[in-house]
Amino acid sequence: MSSSGVAAPGVSDRLEHKWIERLTPMLRLGEEIWALAKANSIRPTLEGVMVTNARVVGFVTGFGYDDDEKAFKVIVGGDDIVDVQLHGRQQRELHVTTPTGGSKFGTLGKGDIEFVLAAIRRLQESGVADAVTNRVRTPAQKQENDEYMKRRELDNVERQRRGRTTVVGPAIADKEWAVIDRYCRSDEAPWFVLTTGSTGFLAAFEDRLLIAKTGAMAGFMAGATGGGRTTTFPFSDITNIEYNGGWTAGVLEVLTPSYQGSGNHDYWRSSNKGRNAASDDPRTLSNCLPLSKAVYTEALPKLNELEQKIIESKQPRIVMPTMQPPAQPGPNLADEIRELAELHAQGILSDSEFAAAKQTAISQHRR
Repeated sequence: MSSSGVAAPGVSDRLEHKWIERLTPMLRLGEEIWALAKANSIRPTLEGVMVTNARVVGFVTGFGYDDDEKAFKVIVGGDDIVDVQLHGRQQRELHVTTPTGGSKFGTLGKGDIEFVLAAIRRLQESGVADAVTNRVRTPAQKQENDEYMKRRELDNVERQRRGRTTVVGPAIADKEWAVIDRYCRSDEAPWFVLTTGSTGFLAAFEDRLLIAKTGAMAGFMAGATGGGRTTTFPFSDITNIEYNGGWTAGVLEVLTPSYQGSGNHDYWRSSNKGRNAASDDPRTLSNCLPLSKAVYTEALPKLNELEQKIIESKQPRIVMPTMQPPAQPGPNLADEIRELAELHAQGILSDSEFAAAKQTAISQHRR
């Protein structure tokens, strides 16, 4: 039995600590873990089952499973449990029946079955805990709940914003997203990100490129231990993008007037130098991104699109002048005097008024 009392016998203390650390931030307010056990399942992929005071959850943790929407693959609420059954030849496949059907939680370890069943039956009898159902009961709880919902809403907005980005290569870690966010304008996201996992990444915006070599390994290889190197290349400065490939790996190089491809870009020539002295190492150069041939091949359509955007950014933009409509000709002097004479003949204008109006018309046409 674990020190906390929530892990089944088949769960080591180390694994229990890892699971609790990863799963606790994903729980609802007032939710507590009652039981944790290993669960083997392929469809859906599960690594464990968790019983809380609110639900039964089949979960998977690890890289990329950072929130409950991704990590929690199977969920049955405490108020929905009708029955718990064990299936399979060895009677170790856990099924939880609900009013609308049933859910499979994988195969449990032989010594863990009774531990998990006891927790599920306890949940079935008690239902969802009041601490979870009625989580807003005091001003302090209301404030906590409001802050929680605000964080979830912001997380959803951020997830949607990041979802607009096409990623080629290993998944982007949160630390890498944090670097990208620092270089984004308001509500902006890169349309394409090319990642390497350990030597940095490239992020393409509509008018610029970002090459970042941050994190423990990438920063060390770039000669910036504990920090990183991040360089922005406006499309207007980029002259070309090249890939210098070998059998299985190569280097993606962004050429500009400052970087003309004169560096060696050889992985091994500088192996006997310190990181800051290895000026010809592609891991050090700010305009180079070491990249496997497989990832480059996968990213090639997006790189071609990127090159087209760079070409279009250099096209001269012709601004057509706004044409002013031709001035309409003013009234003819003879016509004006004729109209004034008609008004005079009709008695509308007196002799003096006719003489004054005629003199005014003549003066205006002389200007």
